[in-house]
Amino acid sequence: RRADSGPGFESTRASIVDQWAKPPGSHHPRRRQALAKNGHAQRCAHFGQLRSLMFSLIPLNLCVAAHRPSYVRSGHWSGRSILEAGKIGELHIAWDGTATGFSRSPDFEEISVKACSPYLHYVSNETANGVMLHDEIAEAHELTICDMSSDLFTREIDLRKFAGIYCHSQKNLGIPGFVLFLVREDMLARCRRNLPDALSFLSFANHPMKCGTPPTAAIIIAEAMLDWILQMGGVRELETHLLTNANSIYSVLDSFPDVYSTFVRTRDRSRASIVFKCKSESQTHTLKQRIRAASISGLDGHYSCGGFRVSLCNSTRPEDVAVLTAILREFGSE
Repeated sequence: RRADSGPGFESTRASIVDQWAKPPGSHHPRRRQALAKNGHAQRCAHFGQLRSLMFSLIPLNLCVAAHRPSYVRSGHWSGRSILEAGKIGELHIAWDGTATGFSRSPDFEEISVKACSPYLHYVSNETANGVMLHDEIAEAHELTICDMSSDLFTREIDLRKFAGIYCHSQKNLGIPGFVLFLVREDMLARCRRNLPDALSFLSFANHPMKCGTPPTAAIIIAEAMLDWILQMGGVRELETHLLTNANSIYSVLDSFPDVYSTFVRTRDRSRASIVFKCKSESQTHTLKQRIRAASISGLDGHYSCGGFRVSLCNSTRPEDVAVLTAILREFGSE
């Protein structure tokens, strides 16, 4: 029997849609009511495809002739989204952080959005570069789509600012397998209607089971993860948890400026992806040996940046962070 054909799976899918549309632990019920009152109801669909495919699907569904969408280039992943969207049509770059070495988020007044742009796209957390972009950016356009793949469910979000939010499942929702997309009805209404079902947001929203067998295992695990988030006290508690862990690491890095460099403007430092480097190659090599000796893995920086990267997902325990900070403090003191 197909795993996606029974009432049990439909119940699981419905539960995820409901919890996604009403974020776990949200303390802003009025915000959800306001969404309904102003006619911008939310709709959720799951996509059994990779996050990177969304970089192409978004312009494919929303771009119309002669109207260029606006993109913020703030690091590696926004650069990837721009590269893929550019294969669909011409783009307008609303802000480009290349000249700054992707060391900061744009200030709101720096963002230049074309009035005729069908949407504005940005990445909320640049995991490779360690840069966090602020939600105020979403107010630069009435239809803003945000890739929140690495920080969704780690903090509270005012959903009214966004026409679309998407994320892949393997950060804070369990295992790889699908992309979640929260989309406002008014944006969905602007999608092209002549696309094949497998590429159409409208098909996924209105007839999701027509688009292929969904990744049932990943979706069932995602429901369990959402239940766990609720048990932990919701996103407000998880945000406090994340800030505590991030501040512990940044505090040590800042205490030894002759050894460590974070290179991102302080107010724009990522909470979920802490990126840093040592001042010399020999220090980098020695520190990596110390970290491996402590049975800690996965801290190598992204291939585009080098150095080190600490990914603080919701499941990261304070005691694990304490082990890392002890190593960093001892190494910095030598």
